[in-house]
Amino acid sequence: MLAYKCEENGGLLVKIEPHHTSQDCSSCGNRVKKSLFSFCSFIRFISIYLIKLYSKVTSSEEQ
Repeated sequence: MLAYKCEENGGLLVKIEPHHTSQDCSSCGNRVKKSLFSFCSFIRFISIYLIKLYSKVTSSEEQ
């Protein structure tokens, strides 16, 4: 079904082995041994940055 849809719309279907795909970071490509709730360091850094940025924005709106 996917191959048909891709061919019909000019797309490309790339089949990959699913082994370790949930452990490969989509941002940096590193393989991170993790549970379902852990993050690689890049995602953790971005998350902390966004939380700090959100805190600044909400605190300036309150004033």
